[in-house]
This record gives sequence, structure tokens and C-alpha cells, in this order.
Amino acid sequence: MDKEQFGRFVYQLRKEKNMTQKELGEKLHLTDKAVSKWERGLSYPDICVLDDLSQALDVSVVELLNGERAKSDAVMDTGKVQELIDYSLQISDEEIKRKRERSRLIIIICVVLIMLIFSICLNIFNYVRLQEKDKEIRKKLVMMMEYTITEETVGENLEQKQEDEESQIEENEKAKREKDDVETEGDNR
Repeated sequence: MDKEQFGRFVYQLRKEKNMTQKELGEKLHLTDKAVSKWERGLSYPDICVLDDLSQALDVSVVELLNGERAKSDAVMDTGKVQELIDYSLQISDEEIKRKRERSRLIIIICVVLIMLIFSICLNIFNYVRLQEKDKEIRKKLVMMMEYTITEETVGENLEQKQEDEESQIEENEKAKREKDDVETEGDNR
């Protein structure tokens, strides 16, 4: 039994019943996409669905697995039936493995995406934190520069004041000497 033969048989039976893929899917509690995949030979139905599918299409499970109607007078030997059952079980196992592999792949992709998002968030957090620290450091530098400028200005003002006081003292002393000299000359005369 191959997928294409099975798909053609399901398609033929569905058309004989004048059903759409959606109607058949609803009877089996599946989507029309699942029915479409069977009919196009892309996959087989799960083994649990075979009995319901055979009832919906009015054929036996053996006919469904064989991909053709059984001749009314022909009896299928048990070896052929066993072969069909084994083959359908093998296909079911392969389908389960494929679904597991797909699930693992999805989980791996999700984990990688979560790690990537976490990494990006962490980098953004660190960037913002560094920006805040940079602002604090700049504020401190500005304050230190202002303090240094203030100290220099105060120092310059003190030096200027001291120079002014020294020159005032010198002028006072000079004026006193001149006065003393004038008085001394006045006494000498």
C-alpha cells in the first residue's frame, strides 16, 4: 500500500458519498487539511481514525488499508490482512516519530528564541545602567570642575586681596615716611 493509492481511494470514496473534505473531516473530528493531506498522498491517517474513516466511507478497514474495494466473492487471506495491519502500524509509528522530532525542533527553537530575547533584554538593561552611571560620573566631574574653579577664583581673590593689602600697607608706610620727612624738614627749619 502506498500513500498515493490510499489517497486516491479515499478521494474516490468521498466523491461517491458527495462529501466535501470539510464534511468528512467533521465526521472524523479532524480538519479538512488532514483529509486533503491523505488524498494528496502526503500522509496517512492515524491508526485510531481508520475505523471511523472506514465507517464514514462505508468500506471495511481492510479495504481501506488495501486501497481498493474487495471483490465480493474473494476472501482475503490472513497473511495479507496481517501484512496490511503491520504496515499501518509501522506507518503510525513513523508518523509518531516525525511528530516527536517536529515537537523537539519547535522546543529547541523556542528555547533559543527565549535565550536570545533574554540576552537582548539583559544587554539593554546593562546599556541603560551604564548610561545612568555615565551621567552620574559626568555630574561629579562637573561638580569637581566647578569646585576647582571656585577654589582657584577664591585663591586668586585671596592673592589679589593680599596684594592689595600689601600695596595699601606700602602706600601707608610711604605716606607716613613722607609725612615724617615733611615734619622732620619742618623741624629742621
